[in-house]
Amino acid sequence: EVEEDDEVEEDDEDEEDDEDDEEVEEGVQKLINYVEDQSKRGVVYISRVPPHVTPDILRNLLSNYGQIDRIYLVAEDSKVRKRRAKSGGTWRKHYIEGWIEFRDREVAKWAGENLNGNQIGGSRRSSYYSDIWLLRYLPNFKWSDLVDEIVNQKALKQQRFKSELALAKRENKIYLDRVAQAKKRDRRGEGQFNPKNKRLRENPINNNKNSNNKNTFKQQKPLNLRKRNNYTFNNSKSIDISTDFIAKLMGGK
Repeated sequence: EVEEDDEVEEDDEDEEDDEDDEEVEEGVQKLINYVEDQSKRGVVYISRVPPHVTPDILRNLLSNYGQIDRIYLVAEDSKVRKRRAKSGGTWRKHYIEGWIEFRDREVAKWAGENLNGNQIGGSRRSSYYSDIWLLRYLPNFKWSDLVDEIVNQKALKQQRFKSELALAKRENKIYLDRVAQAKKRDRRGEGQFNPKNKRLRENPINNNKNSNNKNTFKQQKPLNLRKRNNYTFNNSKSIDISTDFIAKLMGGK
């Protein structure tokens, strides 16, 4: 009986090992299939998204040329949207650029080369009917590269926000410390705007409003160098200059 129990336990262990091996093989096969599928795909970059074009509309327009898997569009800044709405524009969200992943790399390459610069078309009533495609095929570019770039951009944005917040806190702390120090000086009578400060009362430059000081230096009287036809030089005797002499000097008769 003991030997039979041992044999049963060994059989159970063998079955469990086989199941584990099968799961590992399935996982490896899924990974291989995923890598092969990703290697067959191609990404197209759209540098300008026409107004009123959403990811669903873009998918419907480009699905006529091939199967599309993922689409990522960058929305415009919220401030731009608010300014447009205040000026009488639409509140609809607009997109500025984006990436489209085709399941077939060759189709993506064809779309980037042949659709670029051509009319979008579609419904004649649509606002984008007369607009043109601005597409570019990105060789050796995978969707994972785009995901990594988005993650890095978000991390940089968060880091920039944290540094700006820390700087604002530090500046606020310095300002509060200076206010506290000014209050302490005012309590001791050393503050600049404290009326009990003797130094400011004695210094008329810093307290001009309450200062009654006037200039006390001697003002000299202006000299009158000419009186009628007489000239004086250094308080010497007067020199009379007749009008006849002046007329002769000027060439008169």
